[in-house]
Amino acid sequence: MSTFSIFCSVLISLLGAELYADGGLLNLPLSDSGLRYENIEALKPVWPAAHGEGSICLWGDDKHSALSITIDDNNAPDIPFWQEMSEEFEWKFTWFVIVHPMMWDIYENKTGNNTSYFGTAETYKALYEQGHEIGLHGSCKATNSLDEEGYREHVVKSTAHLESIVGNKILTYAYPCGATGPEGVYEKVIAETMIGARGTAGGPTPIQNGDILNTKSMGAANMANAQSIKRFQMLEDPTRPFKYNYYRGWPVFLYHGLGTQAKKDAVRETLKEIKSREDQFWIQPFGVVAAYIQERASAQLSISSVEPGRIIFEITDRMTDEFFTVPLTIKFKVEGWKNAAAKQGEVLLNTRVIQHDGQSFVLVDAVPDAGPVILIQR
Repeated sequence: MSTFSIFCSVLISLLGAELYADGGLLNLPLSDSGLRYENIEALKPVWPAAHGEGSICLWGDDKHSALSITIDDNNAPDIPFWQEMSEEFEWKFTWFVIVHPMMWDIYENKTGNNTSYFGTAETYKALYEQGHEIGLHGSCKATNSLDEEGYREHVVKSTAHLESIVGNKILTYAYPCGATGPEGVYEKVIAETMIGARGTAGGPTPIQNGDILNTKSMGAANMANAQSIKRFQMLEDPTRPFKYNYYRGWPVFLYHGLGTQAKKDAVRETLKEIKSREDQFWIQPFGVVAAYIQERASAQLSISSVEPGRIIFEITDRMTDEFFTVPLTIKFKVEGWKNAAAKQGEVLLNTRVIQHDGQSFVLVDAVPDAGPVILIQR
């Protein structure tokens, strides 16, 4: 075994001890049945019947589906366009960044061979500071011929370079050319340090059995394209056999270099269409959605007190608290409430009162394992 292999084994062992010190998981496995949820009814919206009853929403803000926009292969000349799209549509994106060999030579510890086009870590630090997520990608040529030890070394060194400059904890990954290695060995490596990873297989990721360490991809989705339209229609259809059902699934867009104005115009038109349907989609960076899925699927809601104007509850999950801090949306039935407020420790939480079939409900966003929440009528 090489010196680096020994170093990685020790590092991963130490990292694992840190991650699991709170008893939490870095990745949530599927059940023995291969399912995260057992039937289609578990995916449908829930409307609690009595005052003080609550339910954890399948997606943030109780939206029908989640949606993420990811951008691969650096393509630094496109960054101003994507910044414009972010400002226009008020969304944040996930940038899966290639480090070696173009941006930084991780083996020689020196500037890469094509920073003029691929940018540097400082380029992506600016995007992170604007609220975007920075994840790790890789060059197909530089990674997909590596054995397990070499792949791990590549991931560890590339991650270290990005984190040292960007300041973003790298927790998500995109497989170069979608390859997970012989017998999935690359996915095994990624599971050691990442909470989620994107593949390239077409279509939305199903919520009931989708692999969060190798999600599907919608590609460069185009809402004027028949195939894209069909894939979005799958999100509305609960009738397909459950294991092959995409009802309320997760579309993950995947864009590469745009180059021409025609391609940029097509992106803008697609994003306009998504914006017009924003009441259906919880649009978040890839890592936020990956975290929500695993938190929600492992969460327990405990309601300790119900009064006419006050509800006290706590939410816990099986995930490691250091990295899984995305608030889950909980829906409570309430009687006669016009407004609401909530506090978890010293933190004021996002709350809103909604109406459904003439009844009042409160949506409140609370972080698992962060202590009891006091929800009050205002």
